[in-house]
Amino acid sequence: MSIGRVPGITGIQPSIVDAKGDLIVATAADSVDRLAVGTANQVLTVDSSTATGLKWATPTDNSGMTLLSTTSLSGASTTISSISGDYRNLQLDFENVYAATDATQLYMRFNSDTGNNYSWYTLSTADGAQAAGATAQIQLSKMRNSSTTGSGSVIIFNYASTVDKACLHTFNYSDQNVIVGGSAYATTSAITSITFLMASGNITGGTVKIYGVK
Repeated sequence: MSIGRVPGITGIQPSIVDAKGDLIVATAADSVDRLAVGTANQVLTVDSSTATGLKWATPTDNSGMTLLSTTSLSGASTTISSISGDYRNLQLDFENVYAATDATQLYMRFNSDTGNNYSWYTLSTADGAQAAGATAQIQLSKMRNSSTTGSGSVIIFNYASTVDKACLHTFNYSDQNVIVGGSAYATTSAITSITFLMASGNITGGTVKIYGVK
């Protein structure tokens, strides 16, 4: 309904609106109409294709990060498969990871590849520096004991490309042991699955969220 000037009546009539949050907007010179309220968390957006020139829309995520999966870690290993290749990098965020065995290591493999195609380097405030090349997995961190929990992040660069992959990782444990490191995966295959495993014993808790980064 378009409402213009009504002879003998001054102002806009209240009957034009129907619900809390409705807006009165111009549709042309000296003409107004009702824009019905949107849904929760929508924002008002300019759109010249609509009758009012406005619309309610869900805001665009401009962070460049898309949550691809949230997975609980448990058992001797946990594999996350069918990872989308539509992004430039992957970011893995870990929360409250802990193990059943003291002084074991948290490892990561790609594409179920158990060949000696990995190399890594870590620096720990508690254990000093450790490095390895041509191994069957990447060491992300050393789990100091079963009562400490760790949180951290891993960035995998150019994971879907046909060049060797590089990673950065950092972990912080509840006993204030900080671990930082880097690693490489010598393959030309895109990474489509990631496996997390312990050197010995089981992962007894924690989650990992995988984000695609444009």
